[in-house]
Amino acid sequence: MTDFLDYARQKPALLEYLPDERDWVHIDKHWLCDVLYTLDEAGITGMIHTAEIIRREHLEASRHLMVDMKTEFAEAL
Repeated sequence: MTDFLDYARQKPALLEYLPDERDWVHIDKHWLCDVLYTLDEAGITGMIHTAEIIRREHLEASRHLMVDMKTEFAEAL
């Protein structure tokens, strides 16, 4: 959620539709995403696409970290 709020801080036009920063603690995540997506569809879609790429790279890197279990440990399970 902080990514979306930081994105809104960078664009003053979006801040007009959000409550004061002191009330950001109480903002509903779904409401915030809906408002920002409605106002700046291309920007939010870009953020989502970037997050998908980063997650895919992270999963691909961690996929190769599998360690084989010794047979005696596997039998004990």
